Amino acid sequence: MHTGVKFIYKVVIPLLMCSFLLTGCFWIDMLAEYRQNLVNAQLEERARENTSASKIEDSTVDSTDDSISETSEEKLTIADIKKKYDPDITDSNKKDMQPVPDPVILEEVPLNADSALEEYLARFLIHGQKRISLQAFPEAQNAEGLYDTLQKVMYQNPLIIGLDTYWYNSLTKTLVITYQDPQSTMTGKQQKTVTEARLIIDSIIQEEMTDEEKRQAIYDYLEQNATYDDEAYDNSVLHNYKYVDSEYDDAFSTYGVIVEKLGVCMSYAYSYKMLADIAGIDSIIVTGTLDDVPHAWNKVKIGDEWLNIDSTNGANNSGVPYFLYNSSDEMATNLGYIEDEDYWLDEELYQFTGSTSKYDYYVVHDLEVKSLSEYRAKLSKGLQSGASTVSLRLLADMDEDEMLDVISEVYNEVAPELLEIGEYYEIENYVVFHQ
Repeated sequence: MHTGVKFIYKVVIPLLMCSFLLTGCFWIDMLAEYRQNLVNAQLEERARENTSASKIEDSTVDSTDDSISETSEEKLTIADIKKKYDPDITDSNKKDMQPVPDPVILEEVPLNADSALEEYLARFLIHGQKRISLQAFPEAQNAEGLYDTLQKVMYQNPLIIGLDTYWYNSLTKTLVITYQDPQSTMTGKQQKTVTEARLIIDSIIQEEMTDEEKRQAIYDYLEQNATYDDEAYDNSVLHNYKYVDSEYDDAFSTYGVIVEKLGVCMSYAYSYKMLADIAGIDSIIVTGTLDDVPHAWNKVKIGDEWLNIDSTNGANNSGVPYFLYNSSDEMATNLGYIEDEDYWLDEELYQFTGSTSKYDYYVVHDLEVKSLSEYRAKLSKGLQSGASTVSLRLLADMDEDEMLDVISEVYNEVAPELLEIGEYYEIENYVVFHQ
């Protein structure tokens, strides 16, 4: 775990001190050098004497790749996808008649795309194709637009497992992909992931549940059944967050948390997204930083707003129950979260904002504290309830000595038997008591 979170250590006598670190998880940014690659690709290709215009192929599939699997009698084509997003299209050229992968696994988990290009890329990446022709998509010839679209597709589709590197050949208009595993291994991981994800949903989601009950059930499952992969994180630090040794690859994919129950924040975010997709809950993956460490989390749509959920940093990993749950953007910022622009198309980011606090876990359960009197009352109520953990969020600065006096007084009044065994600590805006 990283040490970016600020701590306020307090001497509580005789309560025991217990320290926790927020899990500053991150994703390996496979696209960190992408913009430079776009610039270099043309020069590199033109420098190759064996590359000429005569080698440009209309075929979408490279001869060295695994062929596109046929999952039905009628093959899916680019034209089919384009018409799905623009029914007014009537003319199709030769390039639009090229076949597109139609993996059977997409019958079990939704594909996330908002345009023909996004769906086209997602299908090939889920299939594990090594060369993807973009000749049928003029909009993909803009470097920044392609970068933006590819980022969104990768982050919003948890079935894309093990993508390693890629570069764009502007001469042949081909996206070249490498993967961490052979196609057969990747397909096996996808199937295991989806099978386990559906079993999870069947075990935790009931038809009569509200959307909020479903959101919390998914969060609670990940909190109670997955563990943060500290070794994978530590290995990434050795490589300056650029990559990890191959033995830790799964810690960054959906396979890690869903199947192995072990991963870093990218795996938690992918897993929440996949489970939410299966359960019919609107969610997206968000990327950015937490206390200056690269991080990934989720947003869920409640009403007209998109609110923040971080399933990585719950009671198990950070020590704070529901550290960020249905929280506004303002609260997320106050807690050290900063979004970047990688997870969605830049021009559409404005729609994923959330300002309301009424759905926040600490607001709904009346666990926010603005004064010493509220601090006393809510701590007392929590201890009287017999809960094993009492967590409060501080919204105002309070004198530390006075807070300590309140703690001692409340414990003596309500639960004197816990004075010798209780644990107390603060993380960010939270005060947590363990009995």
